[in-house]
Amino acid sequence: MGGTGTGKTTFANLVGGSQHLVGDGLESCTTHIQSQQFLLDDCCVTVVDMPGFDDTNRSDADILNMIADFLVAEYRASRCLSGIVYFHRISDVKVGGTSRCNLTIFQKLCGEEVFANVAIVTTRWDQEDEAVGMARLAELKASPRLFKSVVAGGGSVVRHDGSCDSACRVLRRLISGTPKPLLIQREMISEGKDVAETTAGQEFQHDIMQQVERHQREMAELLEEIEQRLMKRRRWGKLHGYPGSLRNSMSLMTVRFQWAASGYQ
Repeated sequence: MGGTGTGKTTFANLVGGSQHLVGDGLESCTTHIQSQQFLLDDCCVTVVDMPGFDDTNRSDADILNMIADFLVAEYRASRCLSGIVYFHRISDVKVGGTSRCNLTIFQKLCGEEVFANVAIVTTRWDQEDEAVGMARLAELKASPRLFKSVVAGGGSVVRHDGSCDSACRVLRRLISGTPKPLLIQREMISEGKDVAETTAGQEFQHDIMQQVERHQREMAELLEEIEQRLMKRRRWGKLHGYPGSLRNSMSLMTVRFQWAASGYQ
């Protein structure tokens, strides 16, 4: 798992010898769950490639439902994941709101009890200065809002250089662990919750509402600034009647945004 363009599908192709489509443009290529089965050290391994939450073709709600449906089906078939790999570009100068949200939802999907089976894989080291990358990695591991809780729970943060050997080393560590059900699997099967009622679903809805509130504030500030300028120009007799109609248009935009956001609920 991980954001779009972090190297998930490239990793799956490396270890499994598959030919899943890899994107090098601005749009996502992985729009559905892909899996590949292969032998690693005489052990039968299945790698499952999940779409990122910031997919350009599907909404985050669709992605969450897709992942939840897959995990529930696996759990009902008595199959648990031996390991979960989360991908992050070390070349990212900052961890923005989308990346932070992706990581938070990932942690809520897994649950703290499964962190020991998590490997956070950092990619794109060839696009970053070594000293800068190492300093950034140390910051990521120490930040409570990023990787610290996973590391504290027994998870690992590893460096992937893009080679098959590097990818196989990640898998060897994970397949030696004990398979465990993820939190969202336990919540939906054992507790009978819907996706929206799970810890991950609640976090997702919380993030949506924060976005709604932020956009409302930004729109209100923009509207006030525009109206002040229009009022000044009106006093010079150049414009008439625009502020009221503008406010109505902005209000309609807000209602439509809220309606779209509430669709997940």
